[in-house]
Amino acid sequence: KILKVWVITIGSLLAVTFVTASIGATENLVYYSEGWRLQIRGCLGVVFPTDCASWVLYFMMILWIAYAGISDWVILILGMTSAAFSLFYCNSNTSFLCSLIFIMLVIYKILEERILEGKEGYFKKRFYI
Repeated sequence: KILKVWVITIGSLLAVTFVTASIGATENLVYYSEGWRLQIRGCLGVVFPTDCASWVLYFMMILWIAYAGISDWVILILGMTSAAFSLFYCNSNTSFLCSLIFIMLVIYKILEERILEGKEGYFKKRFYI
């Protein structure tokens, strides 16, 4: 129950923060960094872009844990969205890599349910699992 309350509370706060930063009511900090290419990092009302990407990733992970009734395919799509958001909007490499690990965990769970629990009868008959 605590995780479900966390999802509702943090999800609401993130949504309000992102919307108010998008319409200009809250300051949306944008960072420019110059190197071999110009990088623009947005954070949608959160102080740092890496924090913004991390909050989105944590929200996806807790959503997957708290609401087990949500399809793993929906969580997989949300994880891919989190990875794209981390890489292209926030330009946060660490959150992007963590999102990829999260995606791999969801894919592993999907494959485990299909193969090891006998939804594909071939493996069950062949390997006596």
